[in-house]
Amino acid sequence: MLSVVRQGRVRSVAADARFITPGSFRKALNYRSLSLPSAALLKVILTGILLFVHDVAGAVCPCTYTPVTLDRVVDGNTAWFFVEGVRTEVHFALTDVPALRPGESGEAWCSGEGEKAIKAKALTERLLQSAEKLALDITATDPDGRTLAVVYADGFSVGQELMYKGLAVDKTEPSSWCD
Repeated sequence: MLSVVRQGRVRSVAADARFITPGSFRKALNYRSLSLPSAALLKVILTGILLFVHDVAGAVCPCTYTPVTLDRVVDGNTAWFFVEGVRTEVHFALTDVPALRPGESGEAWCSGEGEKAIKAKALTERLLQSAEKLALDITATDPDGRTLAVVYADGFSVGQELMYKGLAVDKTEPSSWCD
């Protein structure tokens, strides 16, 4: 049993209930004794740590998602997978990539967009084909009937990787690939 010397007497930790209380750590730390700059610095450091952990956790798969097998890649953010044995077209949620060719919608398109689209498709193919484990976080179905999902290759978001390489943008941001 652990013994502690208090006020000249030896006491066991178990015998002194006040010694092992949840509040005893707070009293020992005594945040109020910190100076204002020290307290502000502590808050900034703790906030930075939390933001860093949140950023890293957001890009990594918690691995409770649906495991899938790749069939083929259509473009930078669309692919066909076998989801529980059913061939399913999946559009990457939250990301927008350049178009491989001019669409019927009449949106602006240029050769620069086509070049980036080819690079985005090549990166998507490389990431998905080389991965040992593929998983989907299915979020919805779009009006065209495609499954919308965040796609993970070996635990990392493929959409995030495309954004890091400058080959995709967040779907909520306006994108012009011809600038």
